[in-house]
Amino acid sequence: MNRFIVAPLLLVGSILLAVSFGLTQAPVPDGTDLYNDVRGMAYMANNFAYSWAYLKQIAKEAHESGKGMEGFEMDNDGTIVQSARSLGDIIKVYEDNKELIENSKTFGEKLTSNNFNEFVEDMKDIDIEGDSLVLQRYDDMNQDEELVYSISTDEINNRIIVTFRGTENSMAFGSNWGANIDILKVTEDVPALLKGEFKSDTVSIHKGFHTYMHKESLQSGKSFYDEITRQVKNLLQNSYTKYTSVYVTGHSLGAALSTLYSYYIASDPDIPGPVKCINFASPRVGDRNFLQAVQHLEKTQRLQMIRVVNDNDVVPTVPTIGFSHVGFQIKLYSNLKANKEKDPDMFYPSKDHGIMKWMKQSLSNRVPVLYAPAVGREHAGTEYTRRLESSMTWFKSFKLDKLYIELM
Repeated sequence: MNRFIVAPLLLVGSILLAVSFGLTQAPVPDGTDLYNDVRGMAYMANNFAYSWAYLKQIAKEAHESGKGMEGFEMDNDGTIVQSARSLGDIIKVYEDNKELIENSKTFGEKLTSNNFNEFVEDMKDIDIEGDSLVLQRYDDMNQDEELVYSISTDEINNRIIVTFRGTENSMAFGSNWGANIDILKVTEDVPALLKGEFKSDTVSIHKGFHTYMHKESLQSGKSFYDEITRQVKNLLQNSYTKYTSVYVTGHSLGAALSTLYSYYIASDPDIPGPVKCINFASPRVGDRNFLQAVQHLEKTQRLQMIRVVNDNDVVPTVPTIGFSHVGFQIKLYSNLKANKEKDPDMFYPSKDHGIMKWMKQSLSNRVPVLYAPAVGREHAGTEYTRRLESSMTWFKSFKLDKLYIELM
């Protein structure tokens, strides 16, 4: 685990664009391979984004009962004080409060089911004395009405990581599902950087995701996009460490938000490119024009995008008509009964491939009813992480930068 952190969410539509893109495997030189990149973001999106919220809820429960929880400072109104926390700080909070966590029936059990204890044990294998990985902000203050995000910094890899939390039914059912099911579209102008670069100067985006991203924060009065980007730019410009890249990740709803945020921030000339978006279980976010806009950002080295999906997960198959997937898709397979894994498949949407490849990819991505019985198991972040780790050898044969060199 050392290398992962140190180098580290109907049958028609989008014809001519959702087709397969095959790549051959080859040895990868020393350095950051695709496994380390994807595994690093899986930790943030599939585990930590949820688990830190559970720990905070346990702290609130302890405060309300008069016990308190070591490692959390509370305001008089019971609000947890925001403060930057290193990886070592986070592990210490967990280990110093194990009894309290075990006695929290709801959120203690959620931590266990999310394998947070394994996360902690893995982190112990990392040299954390330098406190190189720091959680700068985790905002779930008004999660019953707003999106949840975190911003972390990785000083060894000189990168900033923006993570969007996925759907969390026990704490934010109403707001999360309100965003998920609002599948009407919002049409907007493309950012200035993309004006005149392809046939349309507008894109249409899933209304629920768009509204969530642009909603005014109850705390700052600014849209979440502006609020997050202000913090990212401040870290880029004013930190002692000269961060050279921005990574964006999320699972499920968080994956959709990471796709949308990456599109916007990659279109900002003040952000160093390429922005690297690696997400898990993402639904579709935009229309064909959105796909073309993203592909222009990819071709001009402003954006790199990996979508990891589990075979039989229903969430990546929706919405259907009028929406298109973007970026490289990596599909993970599993046969639990046979106790074996099949190598992943990799696809890239391209109009240059034949109808048979399009049909294969279109069918695999657009028949949600076939997958409905497996939605819980196949969609879980822990199942994504398990399949990823089982496919480590395959992932290690690729590098993200090299994928885009071969594509272009």
